[in-house]
This record gives sequence, C-alpha cells and structure tokens, in this order.
Amino acid sequence: MRSPITLTLLAGVAVSTAATTPAAYRYLGRVNPKTNELTWPSSGLAFEFTGISASVPITVTGDNAIDIAVDGKTPVVINEVTGNSISTPAGLANGKHTVEIRKKSEASFGSIFFKTPIVSSRKTTAPVGPKKRIEFIGDSITVGYGLDGTYPCVNTAALEDAPRTYGALTAKNLSADYSIVAWSGKGVIRNYVQATVDTSPTMPELWTRYGANDADNSYDFSYQPQIVVINLGTNDWSYLLFNSTGGSYAGRPTVNVTQFTNALYSFAKTVQSKYNNPQMFLTSSPLLGDSYPTAADAQHTTQANAVKAVVAKLGSKAHFVDFPSQDTNAVGAGTRQLDKTAKMVTTEVVLFPLKTGYNPDNHKTAAPIVNYTNETMSAVPGVQGLYSGLQLEDPSLWQLMCIWDKAQSHYDFQASDVYDPFLKKLFSIVDDTRRVSGVHIDFHGDILKTFEAPVTEIATLYFDGGPPQNYFEGAEECCQAWSKAENGPSDWALGTTYEDVENDGVQGKAVVLCLGWKSKEQHEEFNKGEIVKEYGAGLLSSSKNRTVWHVQFKKYQK
Repeated sequence: MRSPITLTLLAGVAVSTAATTPAAYRYLGRVNPKTNELTWPSSGLAFEFTGISASVPITVTGDNAIDIAVDGKTPVVINEVTGNSISTPAGLANGKHTVEIRKKSEASFGSIFFKTPIVSSRKTTAPVGPKKRIEFIGDSITVGYGLDGTYPCVNTAALEDAPRTYGALTAKNLSADYSIVAWSGKGVIRNYVQATVDTSPTMPELWTRYGANDADNSYDFSYQPQIVVINLGTNDWSYLLFNSTGGSYAGRPTVNVTQFTNALYSFAKTVQSKYNNPQMFLTSSPLLGDSYPTAADAQHTTQANAVKAVVAKLGSKAHFVDFPSQDTNAVGAGTRQLDKTAKMVTTEVVLFPLKTGYNPDNHKTAAPIVNYTNETMSAVPGVQGLYSGLQLEDPSLWQLMCIWDKAQSHYDFQASDVYDPFLKKLFSIVDDTRRVSGVHIDFHGDILKTFEAPVTEIATLYFDGGPPQNYFEGAEECCQAWSKAENGPSDWALGTTYEDVENDGVQGKAVVLCLGWKSKEQHEEFNKGEIVKEYGAGLLSSSKNRTVWHVQFKKYQK
C-alpha cells in the first residue's frame, strides 16, 4: 500500500528530546548498539560530513537491498549489497552533506553489520532527528513485501521496499522519525498457513527483540514513539492450502476470533505500557476481502470488527483505521500492493538444434554465423543483453537467451525488413528448423545472475492450461529455501511463458525455472538431499511434465 495514514492527533503530542545515539551517527529505526546489525525493514543510520564522499564499513550476511539518500534527494537504490563498504554516490559537491542509509529488505533475507562512517581523516557527526516518532508494527504489508515487483512474480530482497511503504510515507508526510518492526507472514496468534506445523515466533514475540535476530525480550524500549500503528491479522485469517492440481483445501481451521481479539488486546496493552501510553492506531487488513475464500467468512469485516473491539477497550488514545481491500490491478510479488509504474524486462528463450559437429565456438562455418547473430541482435533497438551456450546433456543444442526491454521490441524486429535475411543466415547452421523452439518470459528473481553462474539449470514445467492459482506462493517458498540451504543454488529466477507450449500432450503456459550452480555435479548432489523433497512439492507437484538441462552461458560483449 502507498496511501499515507492521516494521524491528525500527532501535532498535539508531547515529545521527548532525549539523545540515545552515538555522536558519529544516528540510528534509524530499531538497531542494537552492541552489534550495529541492520535487520528490521527500513532500519539504518544517518550522519553528516564535510567533503565530497564518505563510506561506511560493512559486513553482510544473506541478501540485502538498501536506499542511500544524500541531502534529502531521491535515494540511490542498491538492490544487492556486496563488498566491505557502502559509499556515497559520486559527484557530490565539496561541502556539508547529510546521508541516510535505510534497509529496503527484511530480516529473513539477510543483515548488514556496519561500523563508523569514514571521511578521509575527518569525523562524521549525528544529525538531529525529528522530534515526532512513529513505530509501525506489522507483517508483509508493513515490510513492503514485493512492492517493487510486477505480478505474477516471486519476492526477493531486491523487490522489497520498506522506505516506500504506507508507514514510511506517512512518517515523511508528517516530518516524523519512524521505526518499522515487521516480518512477512507473521500474525498475532498464528502465522501464515503452511503445510507443516509452524513453530516460529509470532509478531508479539518478535516485537520484544532489539534486532530481529536477537533473543526475545532483549529490547530496552529506549526508542519512545508518541504514535504506534499496529497492522496485524492478515496471516491469522489464512487457512487455505492448494493441492497438486490447484484445488484448495483447509490447511487448518478458520481463526478463533475470540482468541485473536483477546491476544491483540493483550499485545496492544503491552505496547501501551512499554511506550508510556502513546496514541495507538490499529488497522484492518487491506489483503482481506469479504468474498474470498467464501462470502460466509467475510474476512475483512470480521477482522475489522475484532480490531474495533480491541480499540474500544484500549481507551481514548486508541483509534481504528479501516484500510479498504486492495486494488487487484496494482499488485506486486505474491499479490502485495505496489506502484503501478513498476516495469520488468522480457527474456526471449530460444533453443536451436545445430547440425552435427557445428560447435559455435570453433566450427569454421558455425562460429562466424553465431558471431554474426550476436552482432546483429546486439544492435537491435531494445536488446539489453545476450547469453548463449551449449546444453551439457546434449551439445548439439544451442541455447540463446536474449534480454529485451519489452516483448514488443522483439516483435518489431521480426516485422522489420532485415529479419528474414537474418533468420535465413542463422538457420543455415540449424539441423531441423521445425525443432527450433522459442518463448518469451518475464522472469522474477535475478535472472542475469543465474546466467552468469558457472552452470545454469533450466527447468521447464508443463501444465494443462497453465500453472494453478497461487502457484507462485509455493514456488517462491521453495526457491528461497533451496537458495539458503547448504550447497544450494547461488541464485534463482522464475517466470511464465507468454505463449502456450506443448510437451507430450500437455499444452498450456509453462513455467521456466533458472538456477545458478557451481557445477552440474553440485546440482545432482543437492537433489539427493531432503530439502528437495521437503520444499519441492510447492514447485513441482502440480506440473504434468518437466524437462531439465544445464548450460554454461557466455555473455556476448562487443
């Protein structure tokens, strides 16, 4: 969601001005000063310096994305934080600058440990923070899950965007400091429904932690907000799972509304006591509707009524905010709401059966034609990258991946006068043009990283008609679990074909999965592990047929 909440009572709230941060920088959000670990969404640091550049020494774990804003200008986005430092953008004028670095992604993806910023031999100072303070407590809605994605897609650290959530925008509009304490999939009494029993902590437990990875009850509540917003309940209401054919079934009973209401009240009372009775805003869920899963569930109304009952018991400083059910035409990864202007590139995936012995690297006829193909296509408007290589399983098959800015650019090339002569020359090294196959896919995840891995696995999953509803929820969970496992793939990307494809009588839109591996042998060894069986059902079980092969891609460079 992107619409700010109007918290009109904030203007009259008394404010504490106690300083709680080191002199060299100021913490943004909830950061444990003993570790300087950025875990919570939108947590970070702010500092001032004089000069033309500054850097922050870091150590990273997992996947992390950040925003860097200098002097209040549009942030520079780093969707993959690597290396041992974060530097300010080049080209700053020599003078005094204020820097804010905020984490876009949530704790489940990774952490950033930082040290004092460096500016030549000079020291940095901590800017004075806003006097107004707001804390937002929630789940994926508050995290910014998939906010930068285009549906259908799978969520990644790069697609999360906590600094663009309703919470961050509300704080900005009110010139307030803010903290986000949120974790995707979490609830008040139970978390998002899963096929196996979920024993992980709920949000009230996580809220007591300083850093998201710290022990329960480790937080000292030194950050005292005058406003607290609680947006929870979406995951408590979830109960449907989906079988291999896409059919839904009850994975657990519907939520016990009385238990939810009592637990939310207890949690809100705890928040009140720890934060010296702040103004409290409790919200309905924009991801719940009154017609799904059934009209009898009336999930949005039922959850809203439970929240209203809690607000009524909390007293005059508690308020109810009704978020209407989201616009389904503006959804991101995993159906989370996003900016409608988000865009993604399109990948053309083509497989060519070459004539016997026509190795594109060294054959006297094939090599010049492959080079001609790359040179010609790289000059076509809209082409952003070319990757190609032979299948390891069958070296007579040449795989070409062309990255287009959009599919229409490829269609325009096909309609041009140069296309037929180009295709005729390319087909001169093809064994059987009837066996050439090509599709277009909007991959979600880091497709370029999978192509740039030492070996890329390409798995095509075939469905009658297409993948079932909510297929990508299970697929995302599977890919994330595999990539985090020991000896798992380094990167992954997933997408649905634009076109219907056919494989042994199964026809419809297919799903193509690309995984980056160190070697084919690593993949084969990984397949023997239990984690493949544990999570693979969400990705594989509903497909009718599937094919898998490996390619060592080379990127074409002029």
